[in-house]
Amino acid sequence: MYTKEYFEKKYMDSKLGISAESRRAYLYKKMTSILHHSFPQAKTIVEIGTGVGYLTKHLARLPGSPLVVSTDVSDSVLSIVRENLADITNVTFCKVDAQKQPFQNATADIMAAFDVVEHLKEPEKLFVEAFRVLRPGGILMISTPNPSSLGYRVKGHYPEWAGRPEEERMWQWFGFRDDTHVNIRSINSWRELIRSAGFEIVRDGTDFWWDAPYFKYVPTILQNIACKGTHRLLTKLFGFLPWSYGENFLAVCRKPVGG
Repeated sequence: MYTKEYFEKKYMDSKLGISAESRRAYLYKKMTSILHHSFPQAKTIVEIGTGVGYLTKHLARLPGSPLVVSTDVSDSVLSIVRENLADITNVTFCKVDAQKQPFQNATADIMAAFDVVEHLKEPEKLFVEAFRVLRPGGILMISTPNPSSLGYRVKGHYPEWAGRPEEERMWQWFGFRDDTHVNIRSINSWRELIRSAGFEIVRDGTDFWWDAPYFKYVPTILQNIACKGTHRLLTKLFGFLPWSYGENFLAVCRKPVGG
């Protein structure tokens, strides 16, 4: 399922000569900035679901050069990220099931799990494990597709399109466009799982509208310019906002000091 080809096609494409990493750098910079301000003195960061390592690079560059433990369930992607990050000395790599982590209790300051929980059959186990692994006061940050978004409302589900290439599925909401997504939940459902594991939600909300095109009678190029340009600007300014119509739900969660 999570083969080298899956990650290369999904995360390593080039458009107009611009790499996926360069196109998304503004997003990684903002997410790492949010994490840094949530726990400025972090010394150990666990990244769940490293993908091809774009976010990992930014985590490793945070002030103080924290140790970043880069994890994924896929041997294929770990081979890619090891090669991509070979020159970064404060990153280690580990094959990990997010629902059953091998780390000792209270050993990490931050855990980042972006675009992960929607892939898990039992995502509640990730939250329980994160609570166990984080030190008191530690931060967990997640992102996951939001079924209250504009895209979910105006695009189709089209389950019969499963297995088709993504480029043939632009009128399908992105949360359904990836056939490895097995857990699409409401914002309130995620909040319940987070709190039931013992976390406090410091800040949550959704991002913006980047999954253009949305409307069949408006030129796609105009929608891309308007939506993706606005998303880039607002992400740089705010990261995400306390509203429910953006494409991804994001949450910054803290393990209580007495936890």
